[in-house]
Amino acid sequence: MGQNQKLDPAEIVTCIWCGDTHPRAEMTDEHSVPEGLGGKDYYVDGSCQRCQNITTKLELEVLRKELQNVRAFWGFPNNNKKKKTPKLKMTVEGRFGSTWKTVDLPIKDLRAIGVIPEFVNRPRLLGPASSYFDWFDFQTMIFGSTKSFYVNHGFQEIRIPSMTMRMDFICRLLAKIAHVHACKHVGMDKFHALLWPVVKGDEDRLPFFVGASRILDGSSRMHSVTHYWASSEGMEFLCVSIRLFKSWAFPTYEVVVGNRKSHSSEALDLSGITGLSPDGGNSLFRELKPAPNVLM
Repeated sequence: MGQNQKLDPAEIVTCIWCGDTHPRAEMTDEHSVPEGLGGKDYYVDGSCQRCQNITTKLELEVLRKELQNVRAFWGFPNNNKKKKTPKLKMTVEGRFGSTWKTVDLPIKDLRAIGVIPEFVNRPRLLGPASSYFDWFDFQTMIFGSTKSFYVNHGFQEIRIPSMTMRMDFICRLLAKIAHVHACKHVGMDKFHALLWPVVKGDEDRLPFFVGASRILDGSSRMHSVTHYWASSEGMEFLCVSIRLFKSWAFPTYEVVVGNRKSHSSEALDLSGITGLSPDGGNSLFRELKPAPNVLM
């Protein structure tokens, strides 16, 4: 802090995650939707290096696993100086007559396949859910064309192995998108932030923050991220609605970012919220959930 005091106050900024102040020269821009998914909106000088290391690691985990096929299909760049498009391959099984053969082929020659969660209820901070086990379902998204694959390789049928999805990582990425959007478009001084523990992976009570949205956005953008205030139990919450790849009919998600700041309000105390599962833990959300085999 002594070093900060010697600087022009305009050159001292606050990290949107940890809340610490740093010289502007030490800060980095923070994207809402990851740049690796074609995201264009970002908060200038939003993150300190320590916090951005955490958010970058989270993004890479999801972009290289759950969403790697989508990225390769669209040709989104890697997050590096050369901005190269990832050349990813997928192991598939192709049938010649009655014989099946296993081959590795570029994803760009295949359909873009992904497994994503589709939530049943809104975040529980906005109201009760019908059941703990009714929080989410799964969608297997299949897009694109395999015509060139059939022509070039002569397969009569192809089969793609099961895929998995890590619910907690998807929810953490949605929380990251929502928080950055809220800080830029609403302002850090307007709400008590709740999502940093979620983004870091320290918060297991995910259904309280992430769920299904009731907001319908008619825009034509690839990704739609909007914000609004919602009331529950006499408290106002800042919410962000997120729909990635709208043209592909991805679900719309709702994320509770925080409660409204005022002269009389305080940050929401979540210490007494327990009992999300019969054993009091959160094992359901950390399991790898396989998608069924996909036949084309």
